[in-house]
Amino acid sequence: METIEVLALVAAVLFCLAVLRRSTSPAVQLVRDPAVAHRLLNENPDALSNRPSAGLLTALATWTRRPDRTETISTSTYGSHWRSLRSNLTAGFLSPSRLAALAPLQRDAAQDLVTGLSAGEVVMREHLDRAMFTLATRLCFGDDVEESCVRAMQSVMDDITQAMDDTVSFDGSTLGKVTHWRTLRRLFGLFVPLGVLVRPLIAAARARKNTDSRHSYVDSLIDIRIPNDVDAKRALGDDEILGLVAEFLATNTGVIVACLEWTLANLAIQPEVQKKLRREIDEAVAGEANAWLSEKALRDMPYLRAVVLESLRVHPPSPFVTRGVHDLAAAASGATGRLRKRIIFMVRDIGRHGSAWTDPDQFRPERFLPGGEAEDVGQMPGRNEIRMMPFGGGRRFCPGSNMAMLQAKFFLAALVRHFEFAPPSCGIDLTEVGGFNNVMKKPLRVRVTPRALP
Repeated sequence: METIEVLALVAAVLFCLAVLRRSTSPAVQLVRDPAVAHRLLNENPDALSNRPSAGLLTALATWTRRPDRTETISTSTYGSHWRSLRSNLTAGFLSPSRLAALAPLQRDAAQDLVTGLSAGEVVMREHLDRAMFTLATRLCFGDDVEESCVRAMQSVMDDITQAMDDTVSFDGSTLGKVTHWRTLRRLFGLFVPLGVLVRPLIAAARARKNTDSRHSYVDSLIDIRIPNDVDAKRALGDDEILGLVAEFLATNTGVIVACLEWTLANLAIQPEVQKKLRREIDEAVAGEANAWLSEKALRDMPYLRAVVLESLRVHPPSPFVTRGVHDLAAAASGATGRLRKRIIFMVRDIGRHGSAWTDPDQFRPERFLPGGEAEDVGQMPGRNEIRMMPFGGGRRFCPGSNMAMLQAKFFLAALVRHFEFAPPSCGIDLTEVGGFNNVMKKPLRVRVTPRALP
């Protein structure tokens, strides 16, 4: 009898939480039409400048359990704090001149990937993960991180990514916290071992503050000053830098790996596309002095750009983008206001919408070439129209999109130049699994054959 009473009490509590969630949670609107996405993002950009005030990303901003939030670019509300963090990337660490300076690092990482790849049937995700995370740590901390530390960080970040995927439906509600409490507890706990690995690297960056060897992302975070009061600015604390480091490592690995895996899968399925791309790469390399493509040469390769954009359109690494619409009257007065609606832009559906594309489900890079139906469409949605938004849209457009495109081009060009890729005996399954990153359900396995270079 006691067991029945306990179960009845638990059911009553869950019912009350569900009612409370329904009465207090904002309405949710799914956007799949490019025209609707364009209207929402451009007609009233102030109303869609923030992520929702509740949810997993916002919960991550309070993972230290301190009263102050450790905001990242993803979690910060629109304002001076967010602008400072974002401009540190767009106008600082990832400015056009810095991207050119970082190109040798990316080229070296692509060369290491090629060197470590062997003939036969290969699971590409393992190699791509290792190469991209190694590059991300070099960009983030510099060249002096020990290999054992890199691999330990990769293991922790893999666990964090998996835990985030397990809570992808978490919306910040009380019921959500009850439902996901075990996974949330595990997720927040993973930042402890990450901090053990990262804090000494932050301390080392602080120690070299007045030297000439400062060129990493962490160095830029130590230099940045965040508006505090009306006329005051402050430096970032170690907890804040740790959160931004986790954000940087996650986005600079998962997104690029997913893009490359989907691209190689489609190239293996369509050998004629692969041959056309390889021909362009060989011609471009013939004009380079060191037999490796430069950053400038990559920018002048239209078919390589078209292949990457088509992959981002058909298989966007981020399957959805979430925004929050707050009380407009409060927003007009400068306050955040109550969250009225949660808008989820279904990025994959927008990129494959029949009103914007001919044969939208087909992988056809030619559509992005001059004279094609989408020759003027890039990775950034324009103000005139939105036909795809793999890196989001509006004011919260991904600040690292240019570097992501450059990395995808470097690695793809190196792989296609040195190897031929074909489906394995079991074929290639293009089934998608959408968590925070849109990945292949079965990690890509391809038959790899080294080429005799011209």
